[in-house]
Amino acid sequence: MLLAAAIAGLLVARWIMPTEAAPLGETLWLAPLWLLAAAAVCMIPGSCRPLGDRWSAILLAGVALLVIAHGVSAVVMDGSPLAWLPDTRYRIVEWLTVGLSLGVIVLASRVDEGLTRVIVQALLSVAVTVSILGIYQHHVWYPQIAAEYGTKLDQLRDLESAGGDTMALKRELAAAGIPTDGSSRWLFADRLRESREPFGFFALANTLGGHLAAVFVLGCGLLATARPIRQVVVPFGLLLLPIGYTLWLTQSRTAIVGAVAGCAILALRLLIERRNVANSDSSTSSWWLRCAAVVLVVAMVIVFSPLTPIDWDHWTNADRLPGPLKSLQYRFQYWAASQDLLAKHWWFGVGPGGFRAAYLLEKRPEASEEIADPHNLFFDLHANAGLLGLVVFIGLLGLLAWGHPAEKGDQAEAASQRDRRAALFGGLAAFGVVFAVLMLRDGEWDDSYLVLAPVCGLAMWLAGKSLEAVDLRSLHAIADAAAAALVIHLLAAGGIETPAVAELLFLLMALAIIGRAPVKTETAERRWETIIVPVGLALAALVVGVMVVRPQWQAAYLLGHARQQSAIGNLDRAASLAEEAGRWEPREAAVPELRAAVAFARWQSRGQANDFAEAIDWQRRAIQLQPAAPGGWARLGEFFAAKAAKDGDHDAAIKAIAAFQEASRRHPTSARLWADLAFAARLGHDSELTRTAAERALAQQSTNEICYHLDQLLDAETVGRLKMLANEKP
Repeated sequence: MLLAAAIAGLLVARWIMPTEAAPLGETLWLAPLWLLAAAAVCMIPGSCRPLGDRWSAILLAGVALLVIAHGVSAVVMDGSPLAWLPDTRYRIVEWLTVGLSLGVIVLASRVDEGLTRVIVQALLSVAVTVSILGIYQHHVWYPQIAAEYGTKLDQLRDLESAGGDTMALKRELAAAGIPTDGSSRWLFADRLRESREPFGFFALANTLGGHLAAVFVLGCGLLATARPIRQVVVPFGLLLLPIGYTLWLTQSRTAIVGAVAGCAILALRLLIERRNVANSDSSTSSWWLRCAAVVLVVAMVIVFSPLTPIDWDHWTNADRLPGPLKSLQYRFQYWAASQDLLAKHWWFGVGPGGFRAAYLLEKRPEASEEIADPHNLFFDLHANAGLLGLVVFIGLLGLLAWGHPAEKGDQAEAASQRDRRAALFGGLAAFGVVFAVLMLRDGEWDDSYLVLAPVCGLAMWLAGKSLEAVDLRSLHAIADAAAAALVIHLLAAGGIETPAVAELLFLLMALAIIGRAPVKTETAERRWETIIVPVGLALAALVVGVMVVRPQWQAAYLLGHARQQSAIGNLDRAASLAEEAGRWEPREAAVPELRAAVAFARWQSRGQANDFAEAIDWQRRAIQLQPAAPGGWARLGEFFAAKAAKDGDHDAAIKAIAAFQEASRRHPTSARLWADLAFAARLGHDSELTRTAAERALAQQSTNEICYHLDQLLDAETVGRLKMLANEKP
């Protein structure tokens, strides 16, 4: 019971954490806990024996190869593991955790037949809980934020246009969790005005929609196989109604299409299985269905290959698409650039976390966002794990499409009070642990976890009672359809590299294809692995906790306080805290960036040359850690441009020009960078470059206006200055 509760709790904890923050290392603490869970599983006699079911063995081998592929791609792109940046290291640890969690679940299911029900119960309950949060966000939170902070966002925009002091207003908005800089602020303000899609514990409504789509199909399948169905219509309705309603509120077209397609696949699978039961000669139709599913997977692979014959650029013009499909032009823009990118990095991709910097080099001028993933699972895996990762994942999809029918002798295990209690205890414990972790790490009191914990407990109890009438012999078909719904969603959405999404997909695959070959512990003889392997896993948990989790926690805590001190003008304290953070994470790029900003602020207030030299030195160190990122070069250019404007330093102007040229080379479709280059060239008295850069900035500004990219538009004053520079005669 304790092991099942621990597994359920770890799964719930993954899905109620801010999951898009995984590259920042905020969910690393789950890794040592999964290692300890693996150690506990390996202590059970017989669980570590070679898997007798080849389907389970193939699944575990495939996921292990996928993890290895991410590591190989990281080594090729970033060098040895000792040279990895924290971002890359965190992503690799997260993928190891995903693979480890799947291994724990598959091995534990061999010795605990009730674990499957515990997992399904946890899936339903956490989806209901997140849905309740989403409904609250849509109907209560968004209106409150719009009423309270909508006018303040407008005030911030007006102050910036007038060149006023925005620091106090930015601090107030940041304290409420509202983005205050860049495109994030524009997107948030646009969402307040135009739409109010819930996002749950995710950063994006689209990611929440994909999660709910898969669980919705799972719940529908469980309801369809319940007997007698009339006894569970009400409890299942209480579970599925909030999930379906929140899915609709997300307005995620890909998730809704995935849910509808998943339900259709589920209905067809269940219909064929019932015909097979009634007619032993009807297996031929099932075989043809399998072949059709595999052909569909092959077709998807061909369409989303870097060598696809489809010219995505042809469809990036919205006029080529009918009205309801015009939103697809954004995806086509992403895929066209991703296709060119992967054609240059065919074998190993660009490594975990390397997509954004590489994408900016290929980004189409009319594209809307500076995306961090290609918004397609095939392109995404190819970019992050190389050709090996793509081939392995395609193999897993083929395995899922082929299906794994239940054996004739399978019997559904009866639900037990012990299983229901395990899921309930694990889910409630997860909310308490996550609340405590956020308190210790961020020092912030988050009431949402305290309020939602009873909601999760009630959903756990209701799901447990509902599952009493469900025969899980058809779970393989139900989970198969749910996984298909998530895959269909991910064909045009990002998220496969997000640990919460990857873990959900592979968990559904496991429920679809793992066989039931429980090991009787009373007859299994003890072997030496029962001691050696658990001890090794426990030591690995200690190493990960000490060498990965603790440094990240300390550095993140210190950097957070350093930014707070910098915002209130306590620059010396901010520099001291940033220096201490650098001792914990020496290769964290945020440390030299913050120290550069602090030194530059000192120079602006005191005008001492050594402060400016210190700012330049720290910014160059930050660039050395992330040379492909245009932001570091842009900040360096801003420093030199400020020096040239303040002191009339021609040499600083020349260096500003060089820095902005590097930034614009790495992000050639940024109107802001071309404008900054034009202004720097003006300071350096390079009239030809001034005119050329101003024309490029104005051309990109025109494209952004035509494509309605409000978050990328330059202000009127900047546009006016650029027009003057573009019209100047040499």
